[in-house]
Amino acid sequence: MPKISASTVAEHRARQREALIGAAIDLLVNEGAAAVTPAAVGARAGLARSSVYQYFDSSAALLATITEEAFRRSNEALARAVAAADGPVERIEAFFRESLRLGAEGAHRPAAALMNAGLPPACLERLRELHLEQVELGPEPCPRPPRTA
Repeated sequence: MPKISASTVAEHRARQREALIGAAIDLLVNEGAAAVTPAAVGARAGLARSSVYQYFDSSAALLATITEEAFRRSNEALARAVAAADGPVERIEAFFRESLRLGAEGAHRPAAALMNAGLPPACLERLRELHLEQVELGPEPCPRPPRTA
């Protein structure tokens, strides 16, 4: 029986899943998409390959989860930054400041690695959709001043 390293089984499973996602991101960014296999991810996270299959049924599922999670986290950070700003100029500044912070911490690296991984067209299309969703989080365009004659 494996040891539970949290106060509840649900918390333990959430931690294990996060460890697997972190290991998969590390492999993806440093070694490429082909390196993201259940065996390699399990080894990087300190878990048996069979344990990985309790959370992800394939390498493709790992890559899809990495992508969705990376965008979800970045989008939440961008939305918080924009929501906390007052006025259109401040929202623009907040969006770009947070975008730069995310870039500096490497939040874009998983998506960038996937764009160069030779993914099938449907996967590339999903990456484009996620990028468009992220852009839509930006501030509303400023209205143009009225024209004077």
